[in-house]
Amino acid sequence: MPFASAIDAGIPALMTGHLVLPAWGRAPVSINPRAHEWLRDRGFAGVVVTDALDMRAVSADLGIGEAAVRAVEAGADLLCLGNPVQWTYRGAGGDTHVGGDGLATNDDDGGVRPAPGDDAPLREAHRALVEAVRSGRVSIQRLAESVARVDRLRDWLRQRRDHLAPPDGTGGDPPAELAVLGAQVAARAVTARGDVTLRPGDVIVDLRRRVDHAAGSRSAAFVGTIAEALGLTVLDSLDEIADLALTCPTARARAAIVTREDTAVVQDALRRYPDVVVLHTGEPALAPELGNVVLALGASRACATAVAALCRPTTHPTRPEDPR
Repeated sequence: MPFASAIDAGIPALMTGHLVLPAWGRAPVSINPRAHEWLRDRGFAGVVVTDALDMRAVSADLGIGEAAVRAVEAGADLLCLGNPVQWTYRGAGGDTHVGGDGLATNDDDGGVRPAPGDDAPLREAHRALVEAVRSGRVSIQRLAESVARVDRLRDWLRQRRDHLAPPDGTGGDPPAELAVLGAQVAARAVTARGDVTLRPGDVIVDLRRRVDHAAGSRSAAFVGTIAEALGLTVLDSLDEIADLALTCPTARARAAIVTREDTAVVQDALRRYPDVVVLHTGEPALAPELGNVVLALGASRACATAVAALCRPTTHPTRPEDPR
Protein backbone atom coordinates (compact mmCIF):
# COMPACT_ATOMS: atom_id res chain seq x y z
CA MET A 1 0.00 0.00 0.00
CA PRO A 2 1.31 3.47 -0.83
CA PHE A 3 0.53 4.83 2.64
CA ALA A 4 2.37 1.95 4.29
CA SER A 5 5.45 2.54 2.16
CA ALA A 6 5.32 6.28 2.87
CA ILE A 7 5.03 5.69 6.61
CA ASP A 8 7.94 3.26 6.52
CA ALA A 9 9.95 5.97 4.73
CA GLY A 10 9.33 8.35 7.64
CA ILE A 11 7.03 11.00 6.16
CA PRO A 12 6.20 13.74 8.70
CA ALA A 13 2.62 14.38 7.52
CA LEU A 14 -0.08 12.98 5.25
CA MET A 15 -3.50 14.01 4.01
CA THR A 16 -6.61 11.89 4.25
CA GLY A 17 -9.29 12.06 1.56
CA HIS A 18 -13.06 11.87 1.66
CA LEU A 19 -13.09 8.33 0.30
CA VAL A 20 -15.23 5.57 1.77
CA LEU A 21 -13.66 2.18 2.46
CA PRO A 22 -16.54 -0.26 3.04
CA ALA A 23 -14.38 -2.40 5.35
CA TRP A 24 -14.10 0.61 7.69
CA GLY A 25 -17.75 1.60 7.61
CA ARG A 26 -19.67 4.34 5.82
CA ALA A 27 -17.79 7.37 7.16
CA PRO A 28 -15.29 9.02 4.81
CA VAL A 29 -11.67 8.31 5.73
CA SER A 30 -11.06 11.96 6.68
CA ILE A 31 -13.56 11.72 9.56
CA ASN A 32 -13.30 7.98 10.21
CA PRO A 33 -11.66 6.91 13.53
CA ARG A 34 -10.80 3.49 12.10
CA ALA A 35 -8.64 5.07 9.41
CA HIS A 36 -6.70 7.09 11.96
CA GLU A 37 -6.34 4.04 14.21
CA TRP A 38 -4.85 2.15 11.28
CA LEU A 39 -2.31 4.92 10.73
CA ARG A 40 -1.25 5.05 14.37
CA ASP A 41 -1.14 1.24 14.68
CA ARG A 42 1.09 1.22 11.62
CA GLY A 43 3.53 3.44 13.50
CA PHE A 44 2.75 6.81 11.94
CA ALA A 45 3.52 9.52 14.50
CA GLY A 46 3.26 12.51 12.19
CA VAL A 47 0.54 15.03 11.45
CA VAL A 48 -2.71 13.98 9.80
CA VAL A 49 -4.26 16.71 7.62
CA THR A 50 -7.80 16.44 6.31
CA ASP A 51 -8.78 17.22 2.77
CA ALA A 52 -10.94 20.35 2.45
CA LEU A 53 -13.89 19.98 4.83
CA ASP A 54 -15.95 22.45 2.79
CA MET A 55 -16.07 19.90 -0.03
CA ARG A 56 -19.50 18.46 -0.56
CA ALA A 57 -18.40 14.91 0.12
CA VAL A 58 -18.56 15.72 3.83
CA SER A 59 -20.19 19.15 4.20
CA ALA A 60 -23.31 18.40 2.14
CA ASP A 61 -24.71 16.04 4.79
CA LEU A 62 -22.97 17.16 7.97
CA GLY A 63 -22.27 20.84 7.57
CA ILE A 64 -18.76 22.19 7.97
CA GLY A 65 -18.93 22.57 11.74
CA GLU A 66 -19.95 18.98 12.41
CA ALA A 67 -17.44 17.71 9.85
CA ALA A 68 -14.68 19.59 11.69
CA VAL A 69 -15.66 18.12 15.04
CA ARG A 70 -15.85 14.59 13.67
CA ALA A 71 -12.44 14.99 12.02
CA VAL A 72 -10.86 16.00 15.35
CA GLU A 73 -12.69 13.20 17.15
CA ALA A 74 -11.36 10.75 14.57
CA GLY A 75 -7.78 11.89 15.16
CA ALA A 76 -7.00 14.59 12.60
CA ASP A 77 -4.44 17.20 13.64
CA LEU A 78 -4.94 19.91 11.01
CA LEU A 79 -8.21 20.79 9.27
CA CYS A 80 -8.19 22.08 5.71
CA LEU A 81 -10.78 24.89 5.60
CA GLY A 82 -11.70 28.13 3.89
CA ASN A 83 -10.87 27.61 0.24
CA PRO A 84 -10.28 30.97 -1.49
CA VAL A 85 -13.25 30.13 -3.72
CA GLN A 86 -16.16 28.93 -1.64
CA TRP A 87 -19.34 27.15 -2.62
CA THR A 88 -22.76 27.33 -1.07
CA TYR A 89 -22.61 24.98 1.90
CA ARG A 90 -24.72 23.67 4.76
CA GLY A 91 -24.04 25.10 8.17
CA ALA A 92 -25.28 24.08 11.62
CA GLY A 93 -28.90 23.03 11.61
CA GLY A 94 -28.90 22.36 7.89
CA ASP A 95 -29.18 26.02 6.90
CA THR A 96 -27.74 27.00 3.55
CA HIS A 97 -24.95 29.58 3.73
CA VAL A 98 -23.30 31.60 1.01
CA GLY A 99 -20.31 33.49 2.32
CA GLY A 100 -18.59 36.63 1.09
CA ASP A 101 -19.80 40.11 0.30
CA GLY A 102 -20.98 39.31 -3.21
CA LEU A 103 -21.79 36.49 -5.55
CA ALA A 104 -19.99 35.44 -8.68
CA THR A 105 -21.59 33.58 -11.56
CA ASN A 106 -23.47 30.32 -11.27
CA ASP A 107 -21.36 27.29 -12.05
CA ASP A 108 -22.18 24.72 -14.71
CA ASP A 109 -23.26 22.16 -12.11
CA GLY A 110 -25.68 24.55 -10.40
CA GLY A 111 -23.46 25.62 -7.52
CA VAL A 112 -23.08 29.26 -6.58
CA ARG A 113 -19.65 30.80 -6.23
CA PRO A 114 -19.42 33.41 -3.46
CA ALA A 115 -16.81 36.13 -3.65
CA PRO A 116 -13.22 35.06 -2.86
CA GLY A 117 -11.70 35.52 0.59
CA ASP A 118 -14.72 34.47 2.65
CA ASP A 119 -13.95 33.06 6.11
CA ALA A 120 -17.43 31.73 6.94
CA PRO A 121 -16.32 28.05 6.89
CA LEU A 122 -13.52 28.85 9.34
CA ARG A 123 -15.90 30.63 11.70
CA GLU A 124 -18.44 27.79 11.44
CA ALA A 125 -15.78 25.19 12.29
CA HIS A 126 -14.41 27.31 15.15
CA ARG A 127 -17.83 27.71 16.77
CA ALA A 128 -18.53 23.99 16.51
CA LEU A 129 -15.17 22.99 17.96
CA VAL A 130 -15.43 25.44 20.87
CA GLU A 131 -18.86 24.04 21.71
CA ALA A 132 -17.54 20.47 21.43
CA VAL A 133 -14.80 21.25 23.96
CA ARG A 134 -17.22 23.01 26.33
CA SER A 135 -19.62 20.07 26.22
CA GLY A 136 -16.84 17.54 26.79
CA ARG A 137 -17.28 15.92 23.43
CA VAL A 138 -13.66 16.81 22.52
CA SER A 139 -11.12 16.77 25.35
CA ILE A 140 -8.28 19.20 25.97
CA GLN A 141 -5.94 16.20 26.05
CA ARG A 142 -7.03 15.27 22.53
CA LEU A 143 -6.23 18.78 21.30
CA ALA A 144 -2.89 18.77 23.14
CA GLU A 145 -1.84 15.63 21.27
CA SER A 146 -2.43 17.40 17.97
CA VAL A 147 -0.61 20.53 19.14
CA ALA A 148 2.46 18.44 20.01
CA ARG A 149 2.48 16.76 16.61
CA VAL A 150 2.03 20.08 14.79
CA ASP A 151 4.87 21.61 16.80
CA ARG A 152 7.17 18.77 15.74
CA LEU A 153 6.13 19.27 12.12
CA ARG A 154 6.83 23.00 12.39
CA ASP A 155 10.33 22.30 13.68
CA TRP A 156 10.94 19.80 10.88
CA LEU A 157 9.75 22.25 8.24
CA ARG A 158 11.90 25.03 9.65
CA GLN A 159 14.99 22.85 9.47
CA ARG A 160 14.11 21.67 5.99
CA ARG A 161 13.42 25.20 4.77
CA ASP A 162 16.73 26.44 6.08
CA HIS A 163 18.47 23.57 4.30
CA LEU A 164 16.78 24.27 0.94
CA ALA A 165 16.83 28.08 1.00
CA PRO A 166 18.95 29.84 -1.67
CA PRO A 167 22.20 31.47 -0.47
CA ASP A 168 20.64 34.94 -0.41
CA GLY A 169 17.84 33.71 1.86
CA THR A 170 15.12 35.25 -0.27
CA GLY A 171 13.28 32.04 -1.10
CA GLY A 172 12.08 32.20 -4.71
CA ASP A 173 12.64 29.39 -7.19
CA PRO A 174 13.24 25.84 -5.95
CA PRO A 175 16.77 24.46 -5.91
CA ALA A 176 18.08 23.52 -9.34
CA GLU A 177 18.11 19.80 -8.56
CA LEU A 178 14.40 19.87 -7.68
CA ALA A 179 13.55 21.78 -10.85
CA VAL A 180 15.48 19.25 -12.91
CA LEU A 181 13.72 16.36 -11.18
CA GLY A 182 10.31 17.94 -11.80
CA ALA A 183 11.12 18.41 -15.48
CA GLN A 184 12.26 14.80 -15.81
CA VAL A 185 9.10 13.46 -14.16
CA ALA A 186 6.85 15.63 -16.34
CA ALA A 187 8.69 14.64 -19.51
CA ARG A 188 8.13 10.97 -18.74
CA ALA A 189 4.47 11.43 -17.76
CA VAL A 190 3.10 13.76 -20.47
CA THR A 191 1.91 11.88 -23.55
CA ALA A 192 0.23 12.69 -26.88
CA ARG A 193 -1.88 11.02 -29.53
CA GLY A 194 -2.40 12.19 -33.08
CA ASP A 195 -0.60 15.11 -34.69
CA VAL A 196 -0.02 17.76 -32.02
CA THR A 197 2.52 19.86 -33.90
CA LEU A 198 2.32 23.59 -33.19
CA ARG A 199 4.41 26.27 -34.91
CA PRO A 200 5.15 29.95 -34.36
CA GLY A 201 2.09 31.93 -35.40
CA ASP A 202 -0.40 29.28 -34.27
CA VAL A 203 -2.89 30.28 -31.58
CA ILE A 204 -3.90 28.99 -28.15
CA VAL A 205 -7.21 29.46 -26.29
CA ASP A 206 -7.83 28.54 -22.66
CA LEU A 207 -11.26 26.91 -22.32
CA ARG A 208 -10.99 26.11 -18.61
CA ARG A 209 -13.84 28.00 -16.97
CA ARG A 210 -15.20 25.83 -14.17
CA VAL A 211 -13.71 26.66 -10.80
CA ASP A 212 -11.67 23.83 -9.31
CA HIS A 213 -11.25 23.75 -5.52
CA ALA A 214 -7.64 22.69 -5.79
CA ALA A 215 -6.43 24.78 -8.71
CA GLY A 216 -8.85 27.68 -9.14
CA SER A 217 -10.39 28.36 -12.52
CA ARG A 218 -7.20 28.25 -14.57
CA SER A 219 -3.43 28.65 -14.49
CA ALA A 220 -2.14 31.51 -16.63
CA ALA A 221 1.41 30.22 -16.20
CA PHE A 222 0.54 27.03 -18.06
CA VAL A 223 -0.70 28.87 -21.15
CA GLY A 224 2.01 31.51 -20.96
CA THR A 225 4.82 28.97 -20.73
CA ILE A 226 3.58 27.06 -23.78
CA ALA A 227 2.88 30.21 -25.81
CA GLU A 228 6.33 31.62 -25.11
CA ALA A 229 8.12 28.35 -25.85
CA LEU A 230 6.35 27.77 -29.17
CA GLY A 231 5.72 31.35 -30.35
CA LEU A 232 1.93 31.05 -30.09
CA THR A 233 -0.60 33.88 -29.95
CA VAL A 234 -2.89 33.76 -26.91
CA LEU A 235 -6.56 34.39 -27.73
CA ASP A 236 -9.43 34.90 -25.31
CA SER A 237 -12.14 32.92 -27.12
CA LEU A 238 -12.88 30.55 -29.97
CA ASP A 239 -14.60 33.37 -31.86
CA GLU A 240 -11.27 35.15 -32.17
CA ILE A 241 -9.98 32.24 -34.25
CA ALA A 242 -12.74 32.87 -36.82
CA ASP A 243 -12.07 36.62 -36.67
CA LEU A 244 -8.39 35.96 -37.39
CA ALA A 245 -9.31 33.94 -40.47
CA LEU A 246 -11.56 36.74 -41.75
CA THR A 247 -9.01 39.50 -41.25
CA CYS A 248 -6.18 37.44 -42.73
CA PRO A 249 -7.57 34.86 -45.18
CA THR A 250 -4.10 33.61 -46.10
CA ALA A 251 -3.25 32.75 -42.50
CA ARG A 252 -3.09 29.03 -41.76
CA ALA A 253 -2.83 29.30 -38.00
CA ARG A 254 -3.60 26.09 -36.19
CA ALA A 255 -5.46 26.35 -32.90
CA ALA A 256 -4.67 24.72 -29.58
CA ILE A 257 -7.24 24.65 -26.78
CA VAL A 258 -6.52 24.07 -23.11
CA THR A 259 -9.09 21.92 -21.34
CA ARG A 260 -9.77 20.28 -18.00
CA GLU A 261 -12.80 18.21 -19.03
CA ASP A 262 -14.75 17.31 -22.14
CA THR A 263 -17.46 20.00 -22.05
CA ALA A 264 -19.95 21.16 -24.68
CA VAL A 265 -17.63 24.08 -25.42
CA VAL A 266 -14.77 21.67 -26.11
CA GLN A 267 -16.94 19.57 -28.41
CA ASP A 268 -17.99 22.74 -30.25
CA ALA A 269 -14.32 23.59 -30.77
CA LEU A 270 -13.63 20.11 -32.15
CA ARG A 271 -16.53 20.47 -34.62
CA ARG A 272 -15.54 23.95 -35.75
CA TYR A 273 -11.83 23.24 -35.98
CA PRO A 274 -11.21 19.52 -36.67
CA ASP A 275 -7.44 20.08 -36.74
CA VAL A 276 -7.39 21.63 -33.26
CA VAL A 277 -4.83 20.41 -30.72
CA VAL A 278 -6.29 19.67 -27.28
CA LEU A 279 -3.95 20.34 -24.36
CA HIS A 280 -5.73 18.54 -21.55
CA THR A 281 -4.75 19.38 -17.95
CA GLY A 282 -7.38 17.32 -16.14
CA GLU A 283 -7.84 13.62 -15.54
CA PRO A 284 -7.04 11.55 -18.64
CA ALA A 285 -10.48 9.91 -18.47
CA LEU A 286 -12.09 13.34 -18.94
CA ALA A 287 -10.18 14.17 -22.12
CA PRO A 288 -11.93 14.08 -25.52
CA GLU A 289 -11.91 10.56 -26.92
CA LEU A 290 -11.07 11.66 -30.49
CA GLY A 291 -8.70 14.15 -32.02
CA ASN A 292 -5.16 15.36 -31.45
CA VAL A 293 -4.68 15.35 -27.71
CA VAL A 294 -1.83 15.99 -25.28
CA LEU A 295 -2.40 14.60 -21.77
CA ALA A 296 -0.57 17.12 -19.59
CA LEU A 297 -1.54 15.53 -16.25
CA GLY A 298 -1.61 18.93 -14.56
CA ALA A 299 -1.04 22.62 -15.14
CA SER A 300 2.36 23.17 -13.54
CA ARG A 301 5.23 24.89 -15.32
CA ALA A 302 7.01 21.55 -15.56
CA CYS A 303 3.96 20.03 -17.29
CA ALA A 304 3.72 23.04 -19.61
CA THR A 305 7.37 22.70 -20.57
CA ALA A 306 6.88 19.00 -21.33
CA VAL A 307 3.79 19.80 -23.43
CA ALA A 308 5.74 22.38 -25.43
CA ALA A 309 8.48 19.84 -26.09
CA LEU A 310 5.95 17.36 -27.48
CA CYS A 311 4.34 19.99 -29.70
CA ARG A 312 7.51 21.35 -31.31
CA PRO A 313 7.79 20.67 -35.05
CA THR A 314 10.99 18.71 -34.50
CA THR A 315 9.06 16.20 -32.39
CA HIS A 316 6.41 15.31 -34.96
CA PRO A 317 6.34 15.01 -38.75
CA THR A 318 5.17 17.97 -40.82
CA ARG A 319 1.42 18.22 -41.33
CA PRO A 320 0.80 17.35 -44.99
CA GLU A 321 -2.01 19.91 -45.35
CA ASP A 322 0.14 22.74 -44.04
CA PRO A 323 1.83 24.70 -46.87
CA ARG A 324 4.31 26.42 -44.58
